[in-house]
Amino acid sequence: MLIGWVARSVVKRQSSPDWTTYRPVSWDFMLKPKTYPEFADRTFLIGVGAMKCATSWVFRSLEDMPGVAVSPLKELRFFDADLPRDVVEPVLVPFAEQVRDYLGQSPDPEEELRINPHLQSLVDRLRMTYSEEAYAEHFARLVTPETKVFCEISPAYAMLGVEGYKRMRDYIHERGADLKTLFIMRDPVDRLWSHLRYDEQRKPEVDALRDWQDMVRTSSVIGRSNYRFTVDALDQVFGPEGVLYLFYEDLFDSPSLGQLCAFAGLPQPSNLPLERQNETTVTIPLPDDIREALRRLLAPQYAYCRDRFGDAIPAAWGS
Repeated sequence: MLIGWVARSVVKRQSSPDWTTYRPVSWDFMLKPKTYPEFADRTFLIGVGAMKCATSWVFRSLEDMPGVAVSPLKELRFFDADLPRDVVEPVLVPFAEQVRDYLGQSPDPEEELRINPHLQSLVDRLRMTYSEEAYAEHFARLVTPETKVFCEISPAYAMLGVEGYKRMRDYIHERGADLKTLFIMRDPVDRLWSHLRYDEQRKPEVDALRDWQDMVRTSSVIGRSNYRFTVDALDQVFGPEGVLYLFYEDLFDSPSLGQLCAFAGLPQPSNLPLERQNETTVTIPLPDDIREALRRLLAPQYAYCRDRFGDAIPAAWGS
């Protein structure tokens, strides 16, 4: 039955233009939230980006630490459901297709669902489109007596803004957990060029060298480069005790991971992962003329970050 439901869902996506604008039940009409004893004295750590700033590396580092319960899906994308689809891509159909593939290829779909944590998480994520409690229930199911921190990292959350972060804060607090947020920044030009190359990697029709001027005009691309928008909103909603800012350039050779563990209430890590994760495989050198154009485009971001973070800005950042 579940295979049939997934298949019908995908068919509906293909035939109904309204599917990509589907939203969960409005936050305004939520019933009184449940509280979860599993969350008592535990912390939610939610990474909000930025995209192409080693968030996968951080996620895998936390995944290997005792006391951390991470979702088998790094990016649950629960809190960005209300963002316009020209800002973030919809995720429901890809998740549904993965469920269909798992169950369609398994000789025993029911057993597959019982034993496969990744498949269980995909089904949980589908439930989040119609159940406000499914996100909390997903993490409550992952808890063990040793769990101190729950974690997910969705770089799309960088574009939530003040109201989105307030919803995130209230959702977690009303269900009985503490919330801390993480935002990682990278030299703005380097981050943007990695983003453009990643889009070329994912989309055969894209050529970063040819299309970069059109790409940087889109909300989904340039919005992720707007550090000021994200940092101002995080500062306003969470304050200095509730948000940690790190820099990509410092992650791999400095105590940054230890700083993150201290912030989340975890023991110091005994070792760092050796390999970076989810690196962009399309390796195109950035021509000098394009670099200069992107630097001019992002000059306000450089100025803002230097004013906001001062000497913490890595020396490797351009001017």
